[in-house]
Amino acid sequence: MVSCNSTSWTTRAASKFADE
Repeated sequence: MVSCNSTSWTTRAASKFADE
């Protein structure tokens, strides 16, 4: 997996979880 891609999905997930 690409580091950039991994960070992107991680940040997105973290943001979603935080929003929830």
